Amino acid sequence: MGIWLLVWELDGMLVKAFVLGNLMNLSRGKCVSWVI
Repeated sequence: MGIWLLVWELDGMLVKAFVLGNLMNLSRGKCVSWVI
């Protein structure tokens, strides 16, 4: 059960990192289009 919890925590971190990466890409795209 401890291993399952650890895997779940890691999976949650990956999802957060993926979402944050997408948000950063979106904001970067907006900044680029704003500059252009």
